[in-house]
Amino acid sequence: EANPDGVWRRKGNGYEYRYDVLPTRAKRKLMLAQRREVAKDARAEKKAGLQRDALWDWFERLPEARQQKARERLAALEAVADLVAAGRQRDVAMMHVAAEMKVSLRTLYNWADLVAGVARVDWLPHLQPRHAGRLATAEYSEEAWDWFRDNYLTQSERSAAKVYRDLEKIAKAQGWTV
Repeated sequence: EANPDGVWRRKGNGYEYRYDVLPTRAKRKLMLAQRREVAKDARAEKKAGLQRDALWDWFERLPEARQQKARERLAALEAVADLVAAGRQRDVAMMHVAAEMKVSLRTLYNWADLVAGVARVDWLPHLQPRHAGRLATAEYSEEAWDWFRDNYLTQSERSAAKVYRDLEKIAKAQGWTV
């Protein structure tokens, strides 16, 4: 189909028209839709910025040892990126760096998965897992532990909470630490 004045063009199964030939009402509707989309993008960008700031704040509050572990992971992934930039295939680069850093290849791929889709400048906090690990320990008597284990691991199918409550009573009478 011919369009000598360039007012429209075929697009898929329909037509696409130049903006300036649309009626005023259609132009207004398009402008409102575009404003909503721009506002939505701005809100998403602001939210992402706040999340990014919170992530970096969290990372900065970590103990130095945990930050150092993330830096080592970052160094490994940057070494892979450098090798890829130098022309090596990614899998070969991953194998080389895994051997050099003395980590398993699977571990290196897991680290890469942690930063997949993340801007490179934000890799560091993403490479430090957010789990807290073991936070607290408690003192207990060896006799108390033996009693708990022997009574919980029986075929009576009592809950751990019930066995622990019974242990507290017995420990008080026996002078055990729980």
